[in-house]
Amino acid sequence: MNEAEAVAIAEKFVIANGYTDLPATAKGSDLSRESIDDQNPEARQRFRANTLQRTAYGVLAENAWSEGPGWTVVFRYNLERFRDDPQMSRRASEQGRAVVMDPNGTDLRMLHVGIALDAKGLKRR
Repeated sequence: MNEAEAVAIAEKFVIANGYTDLPATAKGSDLSRESIDDQNPEARQRFRANTLQRTAYGVLAENAWSEGPGWTVVFRYNLERFRDDPQMSRRASEQGRAVVMDPNGTDLRMLHVGIALDAKGLKRR
């Protein structure tokens, strides 16, 4: 799988799971779950809605979670969503969130920790 395919898969993932300004297409138990998420899918959706931009900011040719082969696709926070929160606005200007996957584009997950927008090896899109 190449970089463009990894980015396309990650962009579909953030949209499907409701991280963007678009409605989530995944519902109920199909909605991805992070380790820090609420058990209730509706609560998860409300919390994450419109937190990320829908297009990828950058990509790393490795899986940042497993530190092995794969892809890490980074998304910028939606600054408009956090404009009234100075602490989050500051964080959003320095970090993003990342979808990680194995080399074949499977086993997708959203990292619950931020990724620096100037991380070593991050190729901007």
